[in-house]
Amino acid sequence: MQKSSVLKSSPRSAVPEGPQRPEGPEGLEAAAGRAGGSRVGRHR
Repeated sequence: MQKSSVLKSSPRSAVPEGPQRPEGPEGLEAAAGRAGGSRVGRHR
């Protein structure tokens, strides 16, 4: 559950080495998948 909290609190920290920015929906999905947050990843 902490991973989800961190993702929502600071999605940028979730994907610091990601080529895409967490500004868009793609970034959020990538961050969730990387951190293991199927909750946001399966939101679509």
